[in-house]
Amino acid sequence: AKRLIVPYIIWYCYIMYFFPGRCNLFGIFYSIDHLWFLLMLMWCFLFSSLCIKFLEKSPLILDIIIFLGFSFLFIIGNHFNLLPSFLCLNMFVLYFPAFFLGILFAKYNVTDLVTTKIPLFIFPIAIALESILLYLFTSENYFSSYTISRIIGLCVVVTLFSYLKLNINRLQFINKDFYKSLDKNSMGIYLLHSIILLYFLEFDYVIQFMNNYELIAPFILLILSVGLSWAISILIRNTPLAFILG
Repeated sequence: AKRLIVPYIIWYCYIMYFFPGRCNLFGIFYSIDHLWFLLMLMWCFLFSSLCIKFLEKSPLILDIIIFLGFSFLFIIGNHFNLLPSFLCLNMFVLYFPAFFLGILFAKYNVTDLVTTKIPLFIFPIAIALESILLYLFTSENYFSSYTISRIIGLCVVVTLFSYLKLNINRLQFINKDFYKSLDKNSMGIYLLHSIILLYFLEFDYVIQFMNNYELIAPFILLILSVGLSWAISILIRNTPLAFILG
């Protein structure tokens, strides 16, 4: 509640007050903009905490069934519009398989198995192939493509993660203070960057600039929003208000 629900309520009220018309008080049960992520994480942590004793002892085959079960539940629930959007339960069902995969990595040390059994040159080839397939299958025009693209996207992340772990000794720069600060303030950057973008888009000249320079404008906005949100997060973290960033 302290890490996710308190920041969720605070920033929802902030958006509702400073960006009137974007949401209302009742909408707090259904989220707004990027804040759905906090409610989704809440359900993931809650479900995992309640089942942790069971998951510690469950065999691999049962873990795979749980993973596939949630994936199938989303496919069926989404197709027949059965998943409730209340407190972002639908997003929980969608993203829990990826969250659960992280639990399996920790439980079975899957990445050690992957990185010791697959030649190094296979990884760049696999990532390139998965990325091409992701591009080809990413479409919401028919039922299966949305699910297929998510599975392939997950494969890209897993493959890249395994590749990086294999080369972790060459990535000593991640221990620099710069990257530690990025890691520490990641939730603050996530919460603030979207609100900063909303603020920018209140100005007509920003919208005009985006329309005139539609290739470079997103990159400029990305740099500005991430840089400002990072700086603000660092400042807030050093005050008694740090709790608003989770």
